[in-house]
Amino acid sequence: MAVLSAGAVQPVHAIRVITTPLADLLPRGRYGIQLFALHEERSTDETRRLYRFDARLNERIEVGAFVIDPPNGPTTTQLNLQGLIVTEDRHRPTVSAGVWDLANIEKFSGQRTGGSFFLVASRTVVPARGVGKTTPPVKVNLGVGTNRLQGIFGGAVVPFTSKLGLHAEYAPRNLRLPNADGWNAGLYYFVTPSIRARASRIGGNPMLDVYFIQSLR
Repeated sequence: MAVLSAGAVQPVHAIRVITTPLADLLPRGRYGIQLFALHEERSTDETRRLYRFDARLNERIEVGAFVIDPPNGPTTTQLNLQGLIVTEDRHRPTVSAGVWDLANIEKFSGQRTGGSFFLVASRTVVPARGVGKTTPPVKVNLGVGTNRLQGIFGGAVVPFTSKLGLHAEYAPRNLRLPNADGWNAGLYYFVTPSIRARASRIGGNPMLDVYFIQSLR
């Protein structure tokens, strides 16, 4: 996601659809800070605060950290890494690979915690549209992973206007909250070109988040 000038096509996504990874990386030289409030009404009836930082380091690599407070399991801080393999063109999707919780990769498969490896692809299905192409494209996302991402996951980013749109996804079982189903959806709105607000339902649990995008330069 980039900080764009007035009149340019607004960005529509960064790092994850909602809880699952996207193939697209942040634009080069950008970083993002995301603040969440998640109420687990289907299980603990507790509200958790979540914090995420992500940065695009170079042409291929993105790094990040994710913190949960209060803790909901053995891993409260995750260090993440994602690498771009190819970018989208007429004949292929954007493809990237990565790992969440890099410090705990000794657990390889089928775990609810530990290093979660993934491969994910993203493809434009409806191009940018509107006068001056100000409404961003509709994209679909499909991936496969291990541990928290064990199995198949997928989602879509559907802009309605240059500022307003929908995020929707199917999350694998090990990534879901207790007693939650696999479907997540959220409405987002760009308050400014560099600040996005979003209200979501995560398997039936309400979540609010605010996302800030800035330049590393």
